[in-house]
Parts: sequence; structure tokens; C-alpha cells
Amino acid sequence: MANKPNQNGDLLDGNNPRMNLGQAEKLGFTDIDEYFMGHKQRGTAIIINNKDFHPNTGLNSRDGTNLDASRLEGTFLGLGFDTEVYHNRTAAQILTIAEQAAKRDYSQSDCFIFVLLSHGDERDIIYGADQ
Repeated sequence: MANKPNQNGDLLDGNNPRMNLGQAEKLGFTDIDEYFMGHKQRGTAIIINNKDFHPNTGLNSRDGTNLDASRLEGTFLGLGFDTEVYHNRTAAQILTIAEQAAKRDYSQSDCFIFVLLSHGDERDIIYGADQ
């Protein structure tokens, strides 16, 4: 049942095609669309993976998200990022993680990545595990 959403609307075996340099050039990407990635430290990648939600939310468990989080972590580690993974965080905990991350010094790093895997809705709301 690859590439078909389950009852929660999640793709359990999504296929994301890779783009090669030739394809990027055809789309008009230029050196101006890039920035310096030569610092001693690659940077930090934070992944928040909300799979399970408090029963009062009415939100179903997000099947397949642990695999997504694991693959993202492996990709970022392979690219040299210091990677932090958090599971099933409340809205308040997510804000605390983001606020603490914003206070760090990244001046000697190439970049910062923040990934939030969770339920959301058409109002651009992303849910914590509690709401």
C-alpha cells in the first residue's frame, strides 16, 4: 500500500525524488541562491517528532513518523550536523525548545535546521502532543 494515505492521511512509504545538479540548473538555481557552508561546524538540526497525542485532543497517532524522524536524523548526522531529537512534546515544551535554540550562538556554524513533525490544520496551526 505504498504511497497511499492511511486513515490518518499519512503516507507510510512516501517517495521523495532526488534532484540532481542538472535539474537544479534547469530550474534556474544560481550561486546567488546559495550561501557559504564552509564553517568548522556544520550546524545544529533539531527534530521534534510528535507521534502520540493526549486523548482529549481527538488526534490520532501519526503512524510512520518515527521512520521519518529516524531518516531525517540519519541524513543530518551524515551531513555533519549536531542533531537533537525530541518525541511527543507539548505545545509549551516546543516553545521552550525553540526559545532555548534561538538563544544559542550559531556564528561559527553554517546553518540551523528546525523540523517539526506533527498534526496541523488549514489555519496553519501545528499541534503539540497536548493540544
